[in-house]
Amino acid sequence: MSKMLKATALFALVLLMVFGVFGTAFAAGSKSATVEIASVTDDSGAENAYKAEEVAEEFILTDEIATDKAGKPVKVLWQKDITAEKLPAVIKFSISAADDDTEVFFYHHNGTEWELVTSGKGASQEVTFKDLSPVGVAIPSESSGGDSPKTGENMLVYFAGLAVMLGASVAVMALRKKA
Repeated sequence: MSKMLKATALFALVLLMVFGVFGTAFAAGSKSATVEIASVTDDSGAENAYKAEEVAEEFILTDEIATDKAGKPVKVLWQKDITAEKLPAVIKFSISAADDDTEVFFYHHNGTEWELVTSGKGASQEVTFKDLSPVGVAIPSESSGGDSPKTGENMLVYFAGLAVMLGASVAVMALRKKA
């Protein structure tokens, strides 16, 4: 094997390793599940001023505490200590981790314990709360809770580029041998 061919093969292997590392090291990050308050109204439909703050540590809703109607564990996505100017408050939630078939569970801390207020299917839900304090939102544990992370870029582009470079290298070596 000639020195030029060995050098080209070594160069190709180095390129392959570099492309392999960069193709997986810079994978796109995952989109986390988000829950947003789209609106808060009173029971007549008028806009209702509200404030949402972090839940105090002693009132944190955990996956171990929260269950669905059948007592199965759920995945807590969001919790806030909400206060509203008028009660009852109708809160419209937007849940990125839910699709039309995903049941979403809404919890309220009654001062002693967390209780399941209601549930419904879909990414947009309106829930009426007669009393506010810490409020939590959860989905079934088996739900994805957002998009899965991308584990790497499509390597086909890199391999095609490598093939073009190798082809060009072989063509240059062949032309040099003829000369």
